[in-house]
Amino acid sequence: MVTELWTRLGLGLVCVAAWMIHPFSAILPGVMLALWTLLPILFDIPETPLSPEQLDSEAHFIFHGEPKQHFSHGEQKQNFRHGEQRQPFPSLMNDKAEVELSVVVPAYNELERLPAMLAESIEFLSGREANDPSRTWEIIVVDDGSRVSLDRVVLPIVEQYGSSKLRLMTLAINQGKGGAVRKGVLAARGRYIYMADADSAAKMSQLYKLEECLKSLEKNGHGIAIGSRGHLETESVAQRKWYRTLLMWGFHALVQYVGGVYGIRDTQCGYKLFTRNSAKQVFSHLHVRRWAFDVEVLRLAQSFQIPIQEVGIVWHDADGSKMNLSGMLNMAHDLFRIRYMYTTGRWKSQNKKISS
Repeated sequence: MVTELWTRLGLGLVCVAAWMIHPFSAILPGVMLALWTLLPILFDIPETPLSPEQLDSEAHFIFHGEPKQHFSHGEQKQNFRHGEQRQPFPSLMNDKAEVELSVVVPAYNELERLPAMLAESIEFLSGREANDPSRTWEIIVVDDGSRVSLDRVVLPIVEQYGSSKLRLMTLAINQGKGGAVRKGVLAARGRYIYMADADSAAKMSQLYKLEECLKSLEKNGHGIAIGSRGHLETESVAQRKWYRTLLMWGFHALVQYVGGVYGIRDTQCGYKLFTRNSAKQVFSHLHVRRWAFDVEVLRLAQSFQIPIQEVGIVWHDADGSKMNLSGMLNMAHDLFRIRYMYTTGRWKSQNKKISS
């Protein structure tokens, strides 16, 4: 704050001096002063504070079956309103991995599509574990403040398979996809952590491709394999309206030159696989809570020199998954916000590069 005050004071003095020489010579320092004053208002957006009750609600899940004795947030609690026992989520930052794979599914108003996605995912993961008992897993559904709570479709499945396999995290208010993914990842128990969308645009069987990719590039416990639709661009350009193609290439340019992510064709695919160490290093520094959070995730990973590789996956456009104009404008805003906040040092990544 002191540095900003002196900077504004210096620019103000330059403006006055320039005005005394010639009025037009004060334009440039005047614009710089205005930007230095306005940009924090546009980009330095504080998170919405939550009450202790809301924070407590987000930190616990409802369990069924034999509960695991893991109480990192205090004593086991009882939800007397529903007669259901509640247990605290573990901590990615403080606890060791307990299962092989955690699947984090952010969901907002997904009452219709989520049950089918969970059924397909559970069938695939259960089949793998039956063939190889070491391939243990969990799914964490993060209800991002849906208008109608997702517990009506998720809790019956929790009752069927147990909370050691499926857990529901309910956020008190809508925080955006990035905020939901971050909270889910920070509560994951897996040695590997997989981001997956609730719309089943890519089936869980595509996980094999990302696992093989990650196995080949993992270094010192670090690595990120990201699902990519880049191989579909040539085909889709022929079917897409010209202005959508223009927007696509414009977004690619913004990601590279504003967001600061280089060499990745598809930053926005919702399917990404992290080692536990990489997830810990990246998500502990994540700030963006909306659609552009993927860009910040990859920017951080590249700054830490974490190995990253894209792998093409089979993709099906899902109904209701198209981004509207408002979403595009918000994403552009967040890309400039990422550039501004890291350039000015308001956001910092403290961890050392993994190669050091």
